[in-house]
Amino acid sequence: MGFAKNAAKLTACIVLGAAVGFGLAETQTPQWRATAQFDQPTVQELGNYYALASTYRLISGEKIEQFDQWLSEKSYGEFKRNLTSPDVIKQFLTEKMQPEQLANAFQFEEKTQQLHLTLAHPETAKPLLDEFIQYSNLRSRAVLNGELISQWKVLFQQVKIAAETNLGAIQNGSHIAAQDWNGKLILMKSVQPLDDKLIAYRLVQSPSLPTQPHSPVRNLWMMIGAASGLLLGLFSLSLASFRRNAA
Repeated sequence: MGFAKNAAKLTACIVLGAAVGFGLAETQTPQWRATAQFDQPTVQELGNYYALASTYRLISGEKIEQFDQWLSEKSYGEFKRNLTSPDVIKQFLTEKMQPEQLANAFQFEEKTQQLHLTLAHPETAKPLLDEFIQYSNLRSRAVLNGELISQWKVLFQQVKIAAETNLGAIQNGSHIAAQDWNGKLILMKSVQPLDDKLIAYRLVQSPSLPTQPHSPVRNLWMMIGAASGLLLGLFSLSLASFRRNAA
């Protein structure tokens, strides 16, 4: 009888704790999470930027191992810098007339390359995340294109002067290399200017409208409540047993 009575008390404490946990979960404002996942861009995403960067490398004689991979990593690195910068996030929110406190709602996971946006309104999370991704890409594009344009202008002047003065062969490392400066100048004049289509990332998972709240997790709160009830029940039984033995 004593065992059955104690078991019933423990069960009651567990059920009561689970109910309290469920009730606490219900009092919290649900949070909804939109998620996007990224990877390094391919040549297709880089577009015209890749064409001019590879031409610059060819004419300048700059030697870069695995150039395609290097350029992809460089572009994606600039994109991630904007994507995770607190200052960029706050500026974006200011331009969108959103409170700066929402900056804490953006979370980037390095391991999975995922960006999460967790908000109280599910209909806001996805479009705001979409806009921020585009905003980060625009900033990345401006930096990458601006850097390449500056490098291109310097190289163009050097090649132009070399062609006009018929500079001829130059020292290239430990070798004397013949140079077709007029040919290089013609090549530089023939390229298409940079466009505005550079995408500094590849989208692995597009943001979607969340259908279930990210938090609170009711089952977790019920488990916490049940565990708390179990501990409270065990403590009560131990205290009652101690008092009986002391009497």
